[in-house]
Amino acid sequence: MKNKISENFNQIITEYSKEKQNNFKESLLVKKIDNQFTPNFKDFIREIFPESYNYQAKISVGTGVFIDQAWAAIRNTKYIPNFRHGLYIAFLFKSELNGMYLSLHQGYTHEEYENLVYRSEKLLEKIDSIPEGFQSKYSEGKITKHSIISKFYKTNEFTDEELKKDLLKLLDIYLKILPDYQQLIGNNYEIQPVKKAYYTENLEKTKKTPKGSIIVLAKNPETIEKIGLKTDTGMNWIIQEPFQLLYIQLKPGELKSVEWTKIIGHYCLTNPDYREKILKYLYYSFRNENTLEYYGKQDYNYQSYETEKILFQKNLDEINTLKNNKLIYHRVCRDLIATLPNTNLFYGYDNVLHKLKNLGYTENQLQTMARELINLYQSFKTNKNNKEEILTLFTEQKYKGLQSRAITPGLYLLNDNYKIINEEVLHASRFLSILCGIKVQIKPNLKNYLQSNQEYNRLINIVSENVPELTDYKLFNLFTHWLSNKKLGNYTGKDSKYLPIIIKIRG
Repeated sequence: MKNKISENFNQIITEYSKEKQNNFKESLLVKKIDNQFTPNFKDFIREIFPESYNYQAKISVGTGVFIDQAWAAIRNTKYIPNFRHGLYIAFLFKSELNGMYLSLHQGYTHEEYENLVYRSEKLLEKIDSIPEGFQSKYSEGKITKHSIISKFYKTNEFTDEELKKDLLKLLDIYLKILPDYQQLIGNNYEIQPVKKAYYTENLEKTKKTPKGSIIVLAKNPETIEKIGLKTDTGMNWIIQEPFQLLYIQLKPGELKSVEWTKIIGHYCLTNPDYREKILKYLYYSFRNENTLEYYGKQDYNYQSYETEKILFQKNLDEINTLKNNKLIYHRVCRDLIATLPNTNLFYGYDNVLHKLKNLGYTENQLQTMARELINLYQSFKTNKNNKEEILTLFTEQKYKGLQSRAITPGLYLLNDNYKIINEEVLHASRFLSILCGIKVQIKPNLKNYLQSNQEYNRLINIVSENVPELTDYKLFNLFTHWLSNKKLGNYTGKDSKYLPIIIKIRG
């Protein structure tokens, strides 16, 4: 039975001050927070927040090193990009005061203190009634000058039910003032879907294009002059600063979605803020479309990966002792290849042996393949230096159906540093590399896997600079599938969606 969230919070308050004097990586409290307290907190928020998929719940004590003050917070992912900036609901654990605050709080990294105070004052004016037990900025003992309202709880003197009631009160206020907050920080734009886009050298030639279409104007195909939205009253020019195009051959007429993506990607090269907004739009769309439910998983719980890691490594160790067994290929097919992450969903190896025999493998070939595959996996598990040589030897046999798509999930289960590469990843990586203005060389063949893996990790790092949540590789992996899936994101490949456009609405 899981502990109550009040018990978890009390433990953080009482132990944190002493615990942060110890080594972060060896901290028992950090492990409890990661493995127990954080999942409990997410479940707690999920139970009481309507439309909980729009919210992220997090407990933080630092990354690699302890921060001065531990906290737990909830943010609306549709409006607030991360916990470093923005407006969110936070529990602030104060060991020196023997208690904690529940606060409607502003992030302040890289912010001017005066601006935070000013926004706090303006937002406080929008609150009709301060809930009982909460303090305004004018009250003595308030947690900070840049929080809006807050309530203090003494250690061991609060319950789950009390926290639930107070959170719901704050949620009502939070949702009410979010638009005011957005206006104060200058988010004067909206994201508009694009259904059709046209390239023209002469605006007069677009008279017959439907209203709501995007018009890309350029007198030569190397320089875009303007991009606008066709309305009932004429053209609303959204992007008016000229920018260069590279390696794109445009012809007048309707743009394919991939051509539109390349145009937006070139604009992002000189406008990284635009790129960040587009990537966050895609990520929030991914989170809000219940992607994991589509894939048969509950919420954003990746426990199955951990279970699969244990099982895969156990099977590998057992099979490794049977190398001289003539029927070893049965075990390899059944207990290794067929147990890979999301096998039935992503890789199609629900009946591996049958598929391999249909590809023309003889029993002798299957035996040889099985032994070489074990050697391949063992080299990655033990971190031997001859990985490239072993990959080369394996691929020289030209095993049908056993390239990156089939093999790399097993490498990932053995070592987190090695990522899964398949068709979905290839499509998504090309798409994301265009948006990020970088060139990545990710290839489908297993022989080039080590280089492709480095390139893929580089892409993940660059994308996650704009969307910090995607530092979680398992989430990033699912994001690539969402981008490529025609029933979900559908932003890659033939007949894909057009990227949205950002329209300024104020200022």
